[in-house]
Amino acid sequence: QAPVVYTSDSQINAAVPFGVSGLPTVPVHLTSNGVSGPDFPVAVIDAEPEVFRGADGYAAAINQDGTVNSSEHPAPGGSILSIWVTGTVAPPFSAQNTGQVATAAEDFHCCQVQVLEDHAEVLYAGAAPGLIAGVVQINFRVPTLDFFAEQQYLEFTVQSGDQSSAPVRIHYYGSLNTLNVSSNQEPLLR
Repeated sequence: QAPVVYTSDSQINAAVPFGVSGLPTVPVHLTSNGVSGPDFPVAVIDAEPEVFRGADGYAAAINQDGTVNSSEHPAPGGSILSIWVTGTVAPPFSAQNTGQVATAAEDFHCCQVQVLEDHAEVLYAGAAPGLIAGVVQINFRVPTLDFFAEQQYLEFTVQSGDQSSAPVRIHYYGSLNTLNVSSNQEPLLR
């Protein structure tokens, strides 16, 4: 049974149970107010990662200093940024509590972050404590790109399995030295 996360008159959001991983299709059955509809088949894929976004279309992200990543609080190159992703490959068995809230950090090593042609350093990619199992938190080091020092955003993708997310942007500015942020300050949620 898939845990329902949100419903409205025209939409149902549910968490796909990790137990369907590896199956080609699964039947979906809907019941509303005691009335059941017919089953319909849905194809299962191992991963289709997507980054949670804010209203401006940029990644919903927290900077290393605890501020929300925004044009007023961009992430400096060399700092650590936390983002949240869904649609990753199934985590290890211990984390497969679909629909339950993750109570502790558990690194699955499930994802990579790519900025331009290079992989960013991923420090953590696993359970997002306080959020529903199936949401993955990724903490990664924002690359310092001298040739982008004046650019106000960086675009990246997240890879999980053999799939990549759609490109998404973060607000970016120069380097740690430019904004006077300590490189040894711990990321907010890890």
